[in-house]
Amino acid sequence: MSDDNEFSEILDNEIGYIVFVTGENQNNEMCWFYASIAPSKYEDFKQAESSGEYDLADYGDVLMSGSGAAPPEDVRRKMEQEYGISDAFEQDYQKVVRKLSGLKF
Repeated sequence: MSDDNEFSEILDNEIGYIVFVTGENQNNEMCWFYASIAPSKYEDFKQAESSGEYDLADYGDVLMSGSGAAPPEDVRRKMEQEYGISDAFEQDYQKVVRKLSGLKF
């Protein structure tokens, strides 16, 4: 195994990007999910998400889910307390990627 693959595997096992998504389940009912997406699958997940049809479990682990368009406030608080989630994660992630892409190695 190459160093890059080994490093990627370590990151995937130790780190997950926590995302909040909404959509429809197989019964066409609105539902919401908090999921932990493996770093090596995050960009693929974002592409799949923009296509509109994907299986969230193909990209990571579902941490919490429920029916409706939004989770109850107690679930949001629990996710913030347990995982330190931020509603601004997506924007923060893009800022970090832009900064890192400008670095010279």
